[in-house]
Amino acid sequence: MLFHNINLVAVLICAVSSFIIGGIWYSPLLFAKTWARELRKTPEDFKNSSPLVPMILSFLASLVMGFVLAHVLVFADTARVVHSLRTNVETAILCWGGFTAAVTFVNRSFEQSSFTLWIINVGYRLVDFIVMAVILTLVP
Repeated sequence: MLFHNINLVAVLICAVSSFIIGGIWYSPLLFAKTWARELRKTPEDFKNSSPLVPMILSFLASLVMGFVLAHVLVFADTARVVHSLRTNVETAILCWGGFTAAVTFVNRSFEQSSFTLWIINVGYRLVDFIVMAVILTLVP
């Protein structure tokens, strides 16, 4: 299903992949303990709150991210002579650096949160952007 040259099914797959990556990234397999420690949260803090609303918001935000990245890649493709997975991943990394890493680094400095917490969060988004670029390139 296309909308202004954007494959909406691919955008939905991007949102699902983001949700899966986030679930793994913030799980005990990877960064859950360090992330919780850097947030100064205990296991009880998480037991006493529901993740439902943040998870729904995360999924909706991932839909928006996938949709906007798809538009950026379409616009970038019209300006290129060579269209490839590599150039789309490079474009996604540039978007991540300019719109995610830079902005959240400023937020981090005002919040005075730890550099480790920032690295965990922004690292997730880097992987997220790269996977989305791959999906948007390979799912026509």
